[in-house]
Amino acid sequence: MSDDGKKKDAGRFSVLFFVVLIVAGYFAWQHYKKTPETAEEAVERTVSAAPLIEREAEVEKNYIGYVMPVHDVSVRPYISGFVDEIRVKGGSEVKAGDVAGEVNGLPMRCTIDGVVRGILPEGTPVHQGMKSGDVDPRCRPEYCTTASDKALAVGGGVLEAILHLSGAPYTGAAKL
Repeated sequence: MSDDGKKKDAGRFSVLFFVVLIVAGYFAWQHYKKTPETAEEAVERTVSAAPLIEREAEVEKNYIGYVMPVHDVSVRPYISGFVDEIRVKGGSEVKAGDVAGEVNGLPMRCTIDGVVRGILPEGTPVHQGMKSGDVDPRCRPEYCTTASDKALAVGGGVLEAILHLSGAPYTGAAKL
């Protein structure tokens, strides 16, 4: 094929390419014209509303304060300061409302019946709402001196991790 034939073929290919490009541009422009220009127009075209039904609605009230559970197992002071006096010991039975100790002369009261698991010593600085003691509602003093199932499970997991990381031989969980 001569150079003239190659030039003619290249010219025809260029013309065909530009014709295909113009046709594709036309279809793209038609598609673009059908789509909404802004997000607001898109929402206007796709959202429909249900009919309005009139009825009474509850009014929400906002309050500022602390959220406290109804049965808190903790002993918490009402103010910040230092623990002045402790009136209970670990393992002693208490009733709801009993004074467990005082902070700056104001009482720290137990909120439930149970057995005192522990309480901060005198002279300890505390702030308002800080957990300063713990009451076990099961009323079993022996539970205060033994490890709970949860504590044993956590300890077992830690022991397994230590054995695994140290490379020591491990045969599985021990049976109690």
